[in-house]
Amino acid sequence: MANLSNINNILRTGSLGVGINRDPLGAFEISSATKPGIKMFNTAASGKTYEAYSDINGNYIIFDQDANDNRFVINSAGNSTFSGDITLDDDLNFTTNGFADISNTGTGAMRFKPSSQTLALTLTGA
Repeated sequence: MANLSNINNILRTGSLGVGINRDPLGAFEISSATKPGIKMFNTAASGKTYEAYSDINGNYIIFDQDANDNRFVINSAGNSTFSGDITLDDDLNFTTNGFADISNTGTGAMRFKPSSQTLALTLTGA
């Protein structure tokens, strides 16, 4: 079992297990048959509430409770889904022996812009 001490109202432990019936395998472990995870509350005026958890299908999810939306999902196969735009500060490189498929599932066009002011190529569906 973990060696606990309470000094100046601070819980100190070498390892902590929540919802487990054994010694934790790491420094911090959460175990549950339904939704093991953590919930983070930012209590500032414009703060938000997020959950990070693993669901019963093996997906890892970061959930925005205020917007009721999954912001990031890694499914059990290792594929990732992002909610909203993805902004890069550097190059996006594809390393593949096949095709790098970029698909637009909506009704809009795909635009390739080498800078914020210049449109180089627009592709629209047929």
